[in-house]
Amino acid sequence: INAEYMGNKFLIKKKGKQMGQDNSKRAPPPPDINDILLQMRMASKRFEAESRRAEKEKKAALAKAKDCLAKSNEDGARTFLQIACQKQQESLNMLKMSHKMDAITSQVKGTNSSATVNFVFASINFLLS
Repeated sequence: INAEYMGNKFLIKKKGKQMGQDNSKRAPPPPDINDILLQMRMASKRFEAESRRAEKEKKAALAKAKDCLAKSNEDGARTFLQIACQKQQESLNMLKMSHKMDAITSQVKGTNSSATVNFVFASINFLLS
């Protein structure tokens, strides 16, 4: 508590929270399983789009390599062929990641639905007994 004398009275200054103020930040609610599944599907689609982009870049690099060969520029053609090879690998890796995300999404969805079914059966069992 910090006090100051002003005129004929003391003013009391408090540090920190005042009464009635709630400055604490509340934690966000935990994500719903459907939100998680949606985010996973969107990530899979992003990986597929990246794979298609890499395929287009590979085709462009191959076309440039052909142009270089037509102009008898073997070093330039070799460089563009190396870039095309890298883009091919990038495309395959992105496609693999997309398929992995799809597989994980289906596993999570299956686990969630089986847990829901087990819960329903348990509640029915309780009601029947």
